[in-house]
Amino acid sequence: MVIIAFYNLKGGVGKTASAVTFAYLAAANGLKTLVWDLDPQV
Repeated sequence: MVIIAFYNLKGGVGKTASAVTFAYLAAANGLKTLVWDLDPQV
């Protein structure tokens, strides 16, 4: 199992966009993929 996480305390740095892009690429290559966005967006 490989786990990739994106973390940064500063807002607006593209964490969600990066995570979704990596997940899409992994899934497109046949890997089982789970995206779990824990950013509260407050």
